[in-house]
Amino acid sequence: MTPPAASPESDGGTAYDMPVSSLQTGIVIKGGKISGTLPYVPSFPGFSSDVSEQEGNFLALKVSGPDGATLYHELIGAEKTPGKRKFEGDDRQLVVRVANKETQKIKLTAEKGAQSSEVTYDLSGLTLGEQG
Repeated sequence: MTPPAASPESDGGTAYDMPVSSLQTGIVIKGGKISGTLPYVPSFPGFSSDVSEQEGNFLALKVSGPDGATLYHELIGAEKTPGKRKFEGDDRQLVVRVANKETQKIKLTAEKGAQSSEVTYDLSGLTLGEQG
């Protein structure tokens, strides 16, 4: 089975009511590595009801997978919400808070019947803006 794939969310789009252009610039995904710039966002209340999770560096991706497969995502090294999570319905947008680009990775899994496939993306190529 073909593994799921991620692509950068469109600059003209939104993620949880935030313009994607406010979250990231120059995002490139090549060979399992994600690079680009994530400016520091001082207030992103649409991301989480936890106030401590509403500021920082955020990455917005679109995820695709094989027809009929159930898709899951996991932010390996997540500070507050570890574990594998299922994409609900037709929502294939993934927004993660990147706190440590060296230790965190994004893992996507597709499952269909007894088959599964996965891909893991390295985040160490990202440039994280600092609180200003």
